[in-house]
Amino acid sequence: LFERSSNKLAAAVEVAEQVRDLDPQNPLNTSRLKELYQRDAAKYLDKAVAMHIRTLRQRPDDEDAYRRLRKLYTDARRADAACSVSMMRHG
Repeated sequence: LFERSSNKLAAAVEVAEQVRDLDPQNPLNTSRLKELYQRDAAKYLDKAVAMHIRTLRQRPDDEDAYRRLRKLYTDARRADAACSVSMMRHG
């Protein structure tokens, strides 16, 4: 059952990446992809982090991006990185 769910997520990610590549300026495509990556933080950590970093470069006051980035690191058991995100935001 887990393998089937994992395969469905991988297929959904692949489709969402293709849709994003076809229309990279559409924020809904990016948002959907971030949500999919969040579902398996360990597997998609690098891609998810890169997307959130891009968001923060464009909008440094985006509280949601900081919160999601911290959650990604927490879910991936990267406590030091999660703590660093908190310190970046709250200096």
